[in-house]
Amino acid sequence: MYDTPVFVGEGGDELAEPLRPLDVTVDVEGGWFDAGDFVKFTHASAYSTASLLFAQRDRSTSALEAESRFGLRWLDKIWGRRPEGALRAGRHRHG
Repeated sequence: MYDTPVFVGEGGDELAEPLRPLDVTVDVEGGWFDAGDFVKFTHASAYSTASLLFAQRDRSTSALEAESRFGLRWLDKIWGRRPEGALRAGRHRHG
């Protein structure tokens, strides 16, 4: 986890200073990887989970229910970590 970053620039999309790692380890096991890499985004997982839940309205199956619960468990786990939650989880290399 990192401390809340400070942004500058015309679009507010440039880091004002390097990210400051916090001395915290977070268990992000579970959930789905996004786009074939090693990161997981809460907004993509929330969208996918909501789509599965909507699909169950028309035709509920044990597979849809299991995948929906999988997504919900991970989202509950991630958002419960800090008041502001976490937007992205994954591997990061320093240096």
